[in-house]
Amino acid sequence: MFQIVSNIFNRSIITSLTLEEYISTMKNPDFVRKSQVDLARQTYKNSELKKDDPLYKSIKNSLPCITFLNTFNSSVINENIVKSTGFMYLDIDNIEHIDISKHSFVVSYWKSLSNNGYGILIKCENTGDLQKNIKELSDLFNIELDKNAVSKDRLNVLGYDNNIYYNNSYTSYVFNNSEIVSLGCIKESSNRLQQIDTKIGVGDIRFSNLKDLIKGYDFDGEPFIDLGETKLEYAEVFVPRNIFEGNRNKSMFVLCSQIRGLNAWISESMLFRVCSTINKDKFKPELSVHELSEIVKKVYSKENPVVILNKTKRILFNPDYTLSKFDKQSMATKQIRAVEATKNTAKIIKCIESWDFEIYGKITQSKIAKVTGFGIATIKRRSMEIKKVFSILNEENLCN
Repeated sequence: MFQIVSNIFNRSIITSLTLEEYISTMKNPDFVRKSQVDLARQTYKNSELKKDDPLYKSIKNSLPCITFLNTFNSSVINENIVKSTGFMYLDIDNIEHIDISKHSFVVSYWKSLSNNGYGILIKCENTGDLQKNIKELSDLFNIELDKNAVSKDRLNVLGYDNNIYYNNSYTSYVFNNSEIVSLGCIKESSNRLQQIDTKIGVGDIRFSNLKDLIKGYDFDGEPFIDLGETKLEYAEVFVPRNIFEGNRNKSMFVLCSQIRGLNAWISESMLFRVCSTINKDKFKPELSVHELSEIVKKVYSKENPVVILNKTKRILFNPDYTLSKFDKQSMATKQIRAVEATKNTAKIIKCIESWDFEIYGKITQSKIAKVTGFGIATIKRRSMEIKKVFSILNEENLCN
């Protein structure tokens, strides 16, 4: 609910409006208010003094006002704040036209009293330091901040705009001063990239689709499956240890696209929040808020986001088993060694079966090691499996 006072000098609350009621009264003002606003706009347009014109100021001071940031008890002063409305308000002066409807968290914007600027209403996920929040939004929209126009009990004059923009399916913007994103469990891969494994306070953000893909496999009660050479392809978000100038925009676009592809539900503001965390932590120097916002908007505007399958997995572990990292490493190592051992044995036997007696003469373990390239210890470990084979071949070929 937004609260209304008689004018800028009388801060006693006279009524309240819902968001929809506010949009309606801005589109369809009563005759008296419309006449006053029209006169103020004409005066501003024709006067060299602009906002300092006495008539303009007199009209402005007589019009009813609304407060967007907080609700109050009886009168609009800081001491009477009850709670935040969950909205933020920005003024843009000296601009004839804007189009910021591409931002899903922009609820509404309208022509200012002077008709030479705009008021912008934004839905927010979290509040906190008002000055920082307004500065962040100003940077986001690439507009100059009027520090004197920032206060929790700020009043805004009720004008009108028949063409007011209203987004009735708005999302919420999440400010960077909220610590709902934490980069944790960072592990470095062989190509010096780092995986982010993190959770967001409003729901889990996927940085990999591996777990979901594994759910489609039948483990038949076994703790793991070895896919061998086929391997499972999956998508994962990676962040370089540091990203420097020359690679920042491209890197952020790729990262942002992968996060968006893995999280179809994510809002534009939450996507911006996650990318902002990465930006602050890894980009040297950071991308500006405006640069980051443009990248996020470009990525978010794609109707059918896709993921890049940039990782493979040979051994899949059964999610029904409670396995520690050590358990998984141990199982994987034993399995790979067993498979490699079988391959090596097959290679040795194949070598023996195709032995060239004219070139190499009698088959011996040392000769097998030399021909195959395996160490003598590897051959000896398989002596029980191969000795019978090469003994028979030696007997048949050397007797002839």
